[in-house]
Amino acid sequence: MPEECAKTMQVNPPWEAWAGVCRLLGRLWLRELDAPALQQLVQEPLRSHYVEAGGWLPQVESPQELEGWIAPLAEQYCRLFVGPRGHRPPVQSVWQQEQFQGPSAPAMQQWWQLLGWEPEPLGIHVPPDHLGLQWLTQGYLFSLCELAQAQPDSQATQELAEMSARFLQRHLLWATACYRWVAQQASEPFYRHLATMSQQFTEQLARQLAPAVD
Repeated sequence: MPEECAKTMQVNPPWEAWAGVCRLLGRLWLRELDAPALQQLVQEPLRSHYVEAGGWLPQVESPQELEGWIAPLAEQYCRLFVGPRGHRPPVQSVWQQEQFQGPSAPAMQQWWQLLGWEPEPLGIHVPPDHLGLQWLTQGYLFSLCELAQAQPDSQATQELAEMSARFLQRHLLWATACYRWVAQQASEPFYRHLATMSQQFTEQLARQLAPAVD
C-alpha cells in the first residue's frame, strides 16, 4: 500500500464491529427468520443497534406476538428468493450470468481454500456464491484483520486489509442491483429495510477500504 494511501485509511478500523455486522447480514440473507433468530433481534441491545443502523423490527410484547411474525416473514423470504414464481435468488451467478454455478461459485471456493476456512453447515444447501455466504466470508476476513492488528507485524494487517477490500469488490459490490430489486418488491418492511441497510453498509466499507487497494 503506498504511504499516501495508508495515511487516508483509518488508523484502527473497527474490524470486529464490522465482522459482527457481516455475520448478522449473512444470517439474514442466507435463510428465512425463525423464532430464535427473531427473538435475538428484538431483544436489547441488539434491537437498538439494528434499528439505528437502518433496520426495521416489529414491536413484540409476548411470545405469541413473536410467533405471529414468523410466518409472514418466512413467506416473504420465500416469495422473494425461493419461488415458485417471480423470485430471484440472492446468488452472484444468477444476477451476473442468469444461471447457477457461474464463475463466482468456484471463485468463492478458492477464497475458502486460501483462508483455510469455510462457513459452518447450517442445515441448508445453497450455492457457494450465495450472498449470505459472501457476507459471512467478509466477516471472517475482518476477524482475521482484528487478530492481525493485535500483533506487532503490521504487514500482515495490511495484506489482510487488501484481501478484505478485494473480496468486497469481487463478491459484494455486485449485490447493488439485488438490493434495489428487493427494496422495490418486498411487501414487508423488514426486507425493504434490510436491503437498504445492506447497501449502505457496503458503500461505507467500500469507501473506508478503498485506500487498501489504491
